[in-house]
Amino acid sequence: MREERNEWLLVFYLSTGHKLLGVEAITQDCPTRVEWDFRHLLRRALLIRADAMIIAHNHPSGDVTASRSDMITTAQFARVCQELGIPLLAHYIVTENETGLCGYW
Repeated sequence: MREERNEWLLVFYLSTGHKLLGVEAITQDCPTRVEWDFRHLLRRALLIRADAMIIAHNHPSGDVTASRSDMITTAQFARVCQELGIPLLAHYIVTENETGLCGYW
């Protein structure tokens, strides 16, 4: 991840027993944000009959702190997921710090 200059969003689609059904990577050419389309992600979840999701994205800056936008977007997405019966189990922010460890939110 050290060499990654743009933000990525990974979506993990899970079954009832939390077995992995699929993974989707989303990126744009932007080092400070990644836009995610709720409808696209939920349509995919419904098509593969996912029962839960986990999302993760990187911060190329190396700062694992969630931005205000990260928190607002995650809360909105979690609400929509819950209404559809496909809970968002976690949202991780991954970065590589000086010690090579990952951080998460």
